[in-house]
Amino acid sequence: HEYPTMGGFPCINLADSIIYHDAEPGIGESANQRNLRILLEEYTDKPTPRVAFYLANTHKDGGRFAEAVPFYKDRIDMGEGYRDEWLFAYLYKGRCERASGNVDAAISTLFEAISKNPNWSEYWMELSYIAYDQHQWEDSIGYSIVAAAKKREVTQLWREFNKYSDQPYRLISWSYEQMGDKKQALTWALKAKDAIGVDDPDWNDRITQLSRQKIALHRPGAIGD
Repeated sequence: HEYPTMGGFPCINLADSIIYHDAEPGIGESANQRNLRILLEEYTDKPTPRVAFYLANTHKDGGRFAEAVPFYKDRIDMGEGYRDEWLFAYLYKGRCERASGNVDAAISTLFEAISKNPNWSEYWMELSYIAYDQHQWEDSIGYSIVAAAKKREVTQLWREFNKYSDQPYRLISWSYEQMGDKKQALTWALKAKDAIGVDDPDWNDRITQLSRQKIALHRPGAIGD
């Protein structure tokens, strides 16, 4: 139902007719459950790469992260085919592994993805988020710096634009603050502001707070002087 197609299928022209598609789920069945039911039936009958990908996505969207992982693995194992979809299967598999508590598996998946295409900032930023959560501030900064240097490729599937703009700078700023380096935290916060490109009141407040902390640290008699 996501991608109607006419190629290769019998078609007729209906004159003076209207087809109404009722997308409401059945009684007691959510839209996610309906999609899961349909996709599982199709996957059992004909396990194609696209069905594997959207079956995994349906589990992911329903918060069933552990259940999504095997289907993303199936999609990856089926080979490139539609390359963008294949590369996203790596990203989503890593995220689902992380969300289900299997961080080591997520890291392994992401590095495997990077071996296939090192130019996706999404992979590097996911590693950066993991490192940040583990209080590995320097690693988080390193991954974010790599991500910030990547140029977004033009692809057919959706891309996460903020991973190529403000997200790396934001996380670098947060990491430096966690390390106690207010000066660098402010420097990268200002880079993030430029990359955001629109007014962000919350981030502006952060910059103001970091500026005040920097001034306080440089007052005569302040700790560290």
